[in-house]
Amino acid sequence: GQVSTLMLVNECLSRGIKILGVNINKSEAKKFKPEGDAIRLPFISLPGLGESVAEAIVNEREKEPFFSVEDMQIRAKISNSIIELLRKNNAFDGVAETAQLTFF
Repeated sequence: GQVSTLMLVNECLSRGIKILGVNINKSEAKKFKPEGDAIRLPFISLPGLGESVAEAIVNEREKEPFFSVEDMQIRAKISNSIIELLRKNNAFDGVAETAQLTFF
């Protein structure tokens, strides 16, 4: 059977293993990924983000890294509601919102 994300997270925490949130540049579509002494959550661990969206994100990222949230949304054809879900879960940590550069 399928182990729920919550069960896995609780097991990791009870063993002192850190859990890293979903990250647009680091998460896998469906697999929990070891990262240093921690485990990175996959995209499908977010309620409401399905397998096809998760795979689209990873497939596009493997072609070329995302340089902005806007870039990812266009290339992976992601809805605004999924963008908001990712934003709420801090998945865009360190990623620019748009491709526009600001010069001072």
